[in-house]
Amino acid sequence: MDDMEPTSPIPFSNDTHYFASYQRVLRGKDTIENLVQAFPALEQKLLTSSSPLTDHETRQLLDLPDANDEAENINRIGSSRPREELLSAALSNPDLLSDEELQLLSNGFWSEDNDIGQEEDLDLDADMDDETPTEEEQDRIDRAREAASHHELEAFEKATMAIILRQNERDDEQQRAHYRERLNRPIPTWMETLSHRIRAEFPMRNTYWGYVAFLDADTRALGEDKLDLFFSSMESILYAAMGNNGACACLLDRSWRLEVLNAPDGVGRYSHLRKVFRSLVDKDGGEESLSLEDGGVMSVTPYGDDVGLSAVDAVKQAPGLLTNTFLVIDKTCVESVLEQPFLDDMRIMAVDADFVDDDDAAASSKDNDTYQGWTWVRIEQLVNRFYGARIRVEGNSPRVGMDEIWNAAQASRNGAFVSMDPEVARVWTESTTMTGQEQPFYGVE
Repeated sequence: MDDMEPTSPIPFSNDTHYFASYQRVLRGKDTIENLVQAFPALEQKLLTSSSPLTDHETRQLLDLPDANDEAENINRIGSSRPREELLSAALSNPDLLSDEELQLLSNGFWSEDNDIGQEEDLDLDADMDDETPTEEEQDRIDRAREAASHHELEAFEKATMAIILRQNERDDEQQRAHYRERLNRPIPTWMETLSHRIRAEFPMRNTYWGYVAFLDADTRALGEDKLDLFFSSMESILYAAMGNNGACACLLDRSWRLEVLNAPDGVGRYSHLRKVFRSLVDKDGGEESLSLEDGGVMSVTPYGDDVGLSAVDAVKQAPGLLTNTFLVIDKTCVESVLEQPFLDDMRIMAVDADFVDDDDAAASSKDNDTYQGWTWVRIEQLVNRFYGARIRVEGNSPRVGMDEIWNAAQASRNGAFVSMDPEVARVWTESTTMTGQEQPFYGVE
């Protein structure tokens, strides 16, 4: 409030309904008219510091219960802590507080009488759009409340955050226990490591792992309805796979992401796509990068959320995407998912982003019997052995080279990578999306 010049009290417009949601109003402790009329004088006291606000005036401005009601609400939840101790703990160490204490603070010391004031609230909502404070009035209210609050508002906010974090931790533990109980195999080490890294390095932000995929022009020509069905089917397959392979037990299903970008029209050569991809992962937004004008960005996650971001920004927000590998969604991939029933026949093309070949025409052919910088991958292995093989380790190199992966894939049906283990690579079952994956456990790679 130091930047505000002392002035005479400035009245509010009589129709200001900022105070309509105040618990003091909803519970009959005050009226909107009374608060609108009282505010200029309370603001003036704070501006001039001529005299401190009384306890009642502070409670009016901060929307707190009267002192007796507040004490009763604290006692009602069985807390032995006085008011100041509750506020101090919320600010310094919310873990000291019980769920009930945190909830009371989050409610601003109001009890959870959810039925109080509902009729009045509904009556007010009808006219709220026409009777909201002006921007100037809103700013005055916010600054006055901040000046009147010694630490109450900050404590209430921290209590709310503590409730959210505590519930998230409980949900996390419940999911871990559920999926670990149903697993018949150890969780791959790379999943445990990746999960720990995501939570240790990026605890307060959304961080993703997965791939960038290019949708080629011929595939886009299949039409929106068919592509929607493809992505929906692929999403279901990948989510089911994560439930069976340990990813859900590590909470990795929540951060999986496939950034699907429209490849520039007329681009069929992998060398050009590699240049485009490098401009994305290098985050320079160079002339080869894609933008919304090139077809946009469609993000496919197990929860189906789309984002309207440029391709460069999308990759910047997903530092867990592989930077040595990208995927190409072509008609063979789409048909393998939509036109045959068996999970073990569904496949997608993975391209080595660092592969160099002077004969790019040969490297773009799908009929070569030697490694040309790409390989087919069985769909469910995108979130299992393939990602585990390509994730970077110390020295910034992938655990397994793409040429080694291609060699291993030659033992598998359709030449689609399943495992580095020759025995596992030869496994093919008649599992479908209806029966679920029936492949037996052969060991963790």
